[in-house]
Amino acid sequence: MNAVTDRHLSTEKKAALGQFFTSSPVAKLMASMSANEVDELHILDPGAGTGSLFSAAVAQAITRGVQPSVIRVTAYEVDKHLLPVLHNSAAA
Repeated sequence: MNAVTDRHLSTEKKAALGQFFTSSPVAKLMASMSANEVDELHILDPGAGTGSLFSAAVAQAITRGVQPSVIRVTAYEVDKHLLPVLHNSAAA
Protein backbone atom coordinates (compact mmCIF):
# COMPACT_ATOMS: atom_id res chain seq x y z
CA MET A 1 0.00 0.00 0.00
CA ASN A 2 1.08 3.56 -0.45
CA ALA A 3 1.62 5.87 2.53
CA VAL A 4 -0.91 4.03 4.68
CA THR A 5 -0.19 0.42 5.48
CA ASP A 6 -2.31 -2.27 7.04
CA ARG A 7 -0.17 -2.28 10.16
CA HIS A 8 -0.79 1.46 10.71
CA LEU A 9 -4.50 0.89 11.29
CA SER A 10 -5.97 -0.59 14.45
CA THR A 11 -7.67 -3.97 14.26
CA GLU A 12 -10.74 -2.47 15.94
CA LYS A 13 -11.04 0.33 13.38
CA LYS A 14 -10.58 -2.05 10.44
CA ALA A 15 -13.22 -4.39 11.88
CA ALA A 16 -15.67 -1.56 12.47
CA LEU A 17 -15.30 -0.37 8.86
CA GLY A 18 -15.09 -3.86 7.35
CA GLN A 19 -11.63 -3.13 5.97
CA PHE A 20 -9.40 -5.92 4.67
CA PHE A 21 -6.95 -4.21 2.27
CA THR A 22 -6.13 -6.18 -0.83
CA SER A 23 -2.51 -7.29 -0.85
CA SER A 24 -0.41 -6.53 -3.91
CA PRO A 25 -0.18 -10.19 -5.06
CA VAL A 26 -3.96 -10.65 -4.76
CA ALA A 27 -4.65 -7.36 -6.55
CA LYS A 28 -2.33 -8.40 -9.40
CA LEU A 29 -4.01 -11.81 -9.66
CA MET A 30 -7.48 -10.26 -9.76
CA ALA A 31 -6.37 -7.67 -12.30
CA SER A 32 -4.92 -10.39 -14.53
CA MET A 33 -8.43 -11.82 -14.90
CA SER A 34 -9.74 -8.74 -16.69
CA ALA A 35 -10.49 -8.54 -20.41
CA ASN A 36 -7.52 -8.42 -22.77
CA GLU A 37 -8.96 -6.23 -25.51
CA VAL A 38 -11.11 -3.30 -24.54
CA ASP A 39 -11.69 0.13 -26.00
CA GLU A 40 -12.96 1.44 -22.67
CA LEU A 41 -11.76 0.16 -19.30
CA HIS A 42 -14.33 0.55 -16.52
CA ILE A 43 -13.37 -0.50 -13.00
CA LEU A 44 -15.65 -0.61 -9.96
CA ASP A 45 -13.80 -0.72 -6.64
CA PRO A 46 -16.48 -0.72 -3.91
CA GLY A 47 -14.05 -0.77 -0.98
CA ALA A 48 -11.18 1.07 -2.57
CA GLY A 49 -8.98 1.58 0.48
CA THR A 50 -5.75 2.96 -0.96
CA GLY A 51 -6.57 2.05 -4.56
CA SER A 52 -4.40 -1.05 -4.84
CA LEU A 53 -6.97 -3.05 -6.82
CA PHE A 54 -7.78 -0.47 -9.49
CA SER A 55 -4.12 0.55 -9.72
CA ALA A 56 -3.17 -3.07 -10.38
CA ALA A 57 -5.94 -3.41 -12.99
CA VAL A 58 -4.73 -0.37 -14.92
CA ALA A 59 -1.08 -1.47 -14.64
CA GLN A 60 -2.01 -4.97 -15.83
CA ALA A 61 -3.85 -3.57 -18.85
CA ILE A 62 -0.86 -1.43 -19.81
CA THR A 63 1.55 -4.36 -19.32
CA ARG A 64 -0.57 -6.52 -21.65
CA GLY A 65 -0.54 -3.81 -24.30
CA VAL A 66 -4.20 -2.91 -23.91
CA GLN A 67 -4.68 0.68 -25.02
CA PRO A 68 -8.17 1.76 -23.96
CA SER A 69 -9.30 5.16 -25.15
CA VAL A 70 -11.05 5.66 -21.82
CA ILE A 71 -10.16 4.50 -18.32
CA ARG A 72 -12.98 5.11 -15.85
CA VAL A 73 -12.65 4.15 -12.19
CA THR A 74 -15.54 4.32 -9.75
CA ALA A 75 -14.07 3.96 -6.29
CA TYR A 76 -15.87 4.07 -2.96
CA GLU A 77 -14.23 4.37 0.44
CA VAL A 78 -15.82 5.06 3.83
CA ASP A 79 -12.61 5.84 5.73
CA LYS A 80 -11.98 9.55 5.18
CA HIS A 81 -8.39 9.16 6.42
CA LEU A 82 -7.58 7.06 3.34
CA LEU A 83 -8.98 9.56 0.84
CA PRO A 84 -5.71 11.49 0.26
CA VAL A 85 -3.90 8.22 -0.56
CA LEU A 86 -6.81 7.08 -2.72
CA HIS A 87 -6.79 10.35 -4.66
CA ASN A 88 -3.05 10.02 -5.26
CA SER A 89 -3.54 6.47 -6.55
CA ALA A 90 -6.24 7.67 -8.94
CA ALA A 91 -4.08 10.53 -10.21
CA ALA A 92 -1.04 8.35 -10.85
